[in-house]
Amino acid sequence: MKIYRSSITDARPLELQEELDYSSRDFSSSYPLLGIKDAYVEGLIERNDEFLTANIYVSAILILTDARTRESFEYPVEVDDIYDLLESPEEEGEGYIFPGNYFELEELVYSILRSQVPLAPKKEGSELPPDGDGYTVYSADYLSDENEENHPFAELLEDN
Repeated sequence: MKIYRSSITDARPLELQEELDYSSRDFSSSYPLLGIKDAYVEGLIERNDEFLTANIYVSAILILTDARTRESFEYPVEVDDIYDLLESPEEEGEGYIFPGNYFELEELVYSILRSQVPLAPKKEGSELPPDGDGYTVYSADYLSDENEENHPFAELLEDN
């Protein structure tokens, strides 16, 4: 759905209520995001002084890659927030930048959903792989208080 900036005025905000289909989108550059399904958006886009403001609710199921096992898994997401929709980075406000006279609703929702992807997604119950011949797998807890003294990079963590 194309949203034309000029069609949204103080007297005429745009109401949204739509299911979105991302099945044909290429996610090859969105790792660890592999796909989006059951995306739904509802809300209101209004003109706020010089720019647009979107008060929207988005729900979807993200298909992510587990950071430990590289298995794919479903990650349900719900976001209910207010976003500024700016035309250029020079405008006042914080939000998403969509230059030009119009933008796609699918791109706005994609941007919101992409911001919800954890840096290292972990499927519930996934574990680190076991140590192997010639390598050791360390957990995030490896640098616990007990190990800091003996760790080769411990001096980098000290306050000078």
